[in-house]
Amino acid sequence: MAKTAQIELRSGRVYLSPWQKVCLKLSLPDDPALYDGFVNHPHVMRLLALSGGYSRAEAVQCLARCDGMSASFSRALTEGQRLTLVHFSAQRKRFL
Repeated sequence: MAKTAQIELRSGRVYLSPWQKVCLKLSLPDDPALYDGFVNHPHVMRLLALSGGYSRAEAVQCLARCDGMSASFSRALTEGQRLTLVHFSAQRKRFL
């Protein structure tokens, strides 16, 4: 998938004006260099890593090996957090 997307961006088959930029949300790769072609691509503003099925600790370790990627670990960051309806109602009243 990453190789196909890189070929599409480089070949011009993805029609973007020079001023248009994209953010790509991609799974953490097994090969840390897999997305290197996107890091300095003129149309790629940001490369975001999805944590997939990794725990937060594993996802952070994988991300540390991937230059140019930022975390988009919404599930991993909320790991272990719980909010009951009672807690939600109390918090909601504080902000209203």
